[in-house]
Amino acid sequence: MYIDPSLKGTNNGIQIFAKDSDWSYGAGPWINVSDSNVGTWTEVTLNFDNPNWSWAGGGSDGQLDITKIKAIGIKILMGGNAPAGETLEGSYWLDSINY
Repeated sequence: MYIDPSLKGTNNGIQIFAKDSDWSYGAGPWINVSDSNVGTWTEVTLNFDNPNWSWAGGGSDGQLDITKIKAIGIKILMGGNAPAGETLEGSYWLDSINY
């Protein structure tokens, strides 16, 4: 994923997630959008081989059925404690999705 430098802010981040046919979810680790990964390509992964579905910084509702994946997405969020008036505006690009 290429992250536009304008997405950098106070605790802004990205996270990949999956949902199954019952909308149960599992999410990969939170990736802070910081000086080290803006204006460059950053790998964002979701490991379906993880038996506990509880990645550090990610999580699950404990019900995700990986045989019934219905949606995979990337969440882009403005983090908590953002200064008043700070916005989350910018672009990001996906290069490829592999499974």
